[in-house]
Amino acid sequence: MTPADAGGETGPAGTTPATDIAAGVLLAILALAALFWIVPAHTETAVGDYDVSPAFFPRLGAGLVLVLAFTLVATGTRRHLAGHRDGRPGRRVLAELLIWSAAATATVIGLQVIGFIATSALVIAGWMLLAGERRWLLIGAAAVAFPLVVDTAAWVFFTVDLP
Repeated sequence: MTPADAGGETGPAGTTPATDIAAGVLLAILALAALFWIVPAHTETAVGDYDVSPAFFPRLGAGLVLVLAFTLVATGTRRHLAGHRDGRPGRRVLAELLIWSAAATATVIGLQVIGFIATSALVIAGWMLLAGERRWLLIGAAAVAFPLVVDTAAWVFFTVDLP
């Protein structure tokens, strides 16, 4: 039975109002943690006259996530107040959100423990496998080349040494 069959309505991604609200609150908490704890604790604040602060892009990304999280809560609340009832698909979406959040947390921990290049190689290889790629040469080449190119570009263009 779908939420539409039960009289409920799902959002554009097949989510219910309660799922949108819960996901938005969780994303807002994670964005606030990034803005006020993770980014300040793990990026340098020193910057030259014409340099971009190393914290600029992480803060920009966390700020965008925070704005989108508030938007998700607002639309979920609006749909809830309009009388849309919850259905089952929202639980799957919330479980996916929790899995992605755990993966992001593991990535942040990996950056601190083994560094950018090694963590990026593992993440790229893992996600390529999950996406269905089975050509080991392509997986290995992407997992090695991409982190090296990004690390080099960060240093050359921004004079930022990645962890």
